[in-house]
Amino acid sequence: MRKPSPGAGLGLDRDGALWAWGRNAEGQLGDGTLTPRNAPVQVPGLAGITAISAGANHSLALTPTQSFAWGYDDFSQLGLNRIGESGLPLRIPALRLWWTRPWSLLGTSRPRF
Repeated sequence: MRKPSPGAGLGLDRDGALWAWGRNAEGQLGDGTLTPRNAPVQVPGLAGITAISAGANHSLALTPTQSFAWGYDDFSQLGLNRIGESGLPLRIPALRLWWTRPWSLLGTSRPRF
């Protein structure tokens, strides 16, 4: 487990479940509340997480095929073309498309490796 930003912590267990704790004034813990947590709480609706990252007021998570963001979005850092906050993880559709099929954006067929 690591503490990626001041006041908020994120950690993954062996099954890819995401846990969060600490400051939560902008929903950056992803538990659907603005309540600070002294002990880890599981972030609902996410499974198979392989990578995590957090800013001062937002958090990000990746699975092999999807990307999620939540927390404060004052500079569109969630990648969702909206300003405000989300206390629950939201899928980032454009990043998912690029992440899983980058060649589809180019209008070409699947590359051969």
